[in-house]
Amino acid sequence: MPFLHSLTELSHTTSGTHPNYSVLAIPAYWILSIAPHAGAIYLASRGQLQDWDNTCPRSIDHKAHLKSTLSDDEYATYERVEAASANSLENLPLFATAIVLGNLAGFRKEGWKGLYGFTAAFLVLRTLHTISYISIKTSGASYIRTFLWATSSALCLNVITKSAWALGGLVKGVSSSGASAFRAE
Repeated sequence: MPFLHSLTELSHTTSGTHPNYSVLAIPAYWILSIAPHAGAIYLASRGQLQDWDNTCPRSIDHKAHLKSTLSDDEYATYERVEAASANSLENLPLFATAIVLGNLAGFRKEGWKGLYGFTAAFLVLRTLHTISYISIKTSGASYIRTFLWATSSALCLNVITKSAWALGGLVKGVSSSGASAFRAE
């Protein structure tokens, strides 16, 4: 297969001694996103995974069955855990776009002001968001979750916006090859 051969060839021609950790943050975030779903299945099946009906787990009938078999508190927790997973997956495209565009724009990777710092901050915020989504049970406290979501989204939008300027060559001192505010000064 020519495609696989070209991937092997590419891996042998790269000069770096370590992978691009910002790119590896994408599958790390995907794992963070689906982990609550696995927890929700465990919770809903009460640890009896062989009894989990995976035929159509998003159907209204399936949710009605869960609501009738779980206590009100268990079902509410199940819903929050599934919502945390869904929210994380909904934010994956924004995060992945920021990573890809930041790398295309040639942004500095190392340091807190680089892509590695961005990915670390994003993953910490999203982990806190997931924890708060699952554990917060009151409307007033839910604004903590909203703050964490907005902050993590703003980080992504910042990288995307700076990438657009860098890729367009419109930032002072930035060439179209991508040097930007994320670069070491």
